[in-house]
Amino acid sequence: MKRISFFAVIVVVALFFAGCASTSSGTKMSSADVNQIVKGKTTRAEVEKMFGPPTQVAMTGNDERLMIYSYNSTTAQTKPENFIPFVNMFTGGARGKTEMQTLYVRLDKDNIVKDYEFNNNASALNYTEGFGTFKTSSTPVAPETSVEAKK
Repeated sequence: MKRISFFAVIVVVALFFAGCASTSSGTKMSSADVNQIVKGKTTRAEVEKMFGPPTQVAMTGNDERLMIYSYNSTTAQTKPENFIPFVNMFTGGARGKTEMQTLYVRLDKDNIVKDYEFNNNASALNYTEGFGTFKTSSTPVAPETSVEAKK
């Protein structure tokens, strides 16, 4: 009897954790942090102190540089109906959320911030797979609105 209950507990725990997935890359940013950047005053070193090293740096005309910071995150969880025999043939799938942030910082030849733009986008995901069907939908979610500082 103990052997059967132990096995049942292991199966339940395995099913509980089997339906979750999460991935992210980059450093998450906030509007409050981004709003600390002051055009014509903040230096490259100060930006790197706030956000770490940029994801990319590109040279533009007039000895200017463009620093790019990016963050991407996706979480998904299997729908419970995936584990119901026969029902999972007609419905099921996963739901989750994706978030993308990008900060562009343009520096002048003296490494002073000339301009910047911050985009923060999030979407709720719903993936449905049934017998002979496949459907995905994405609903925008606004964690913070797109921001371009006016300093």
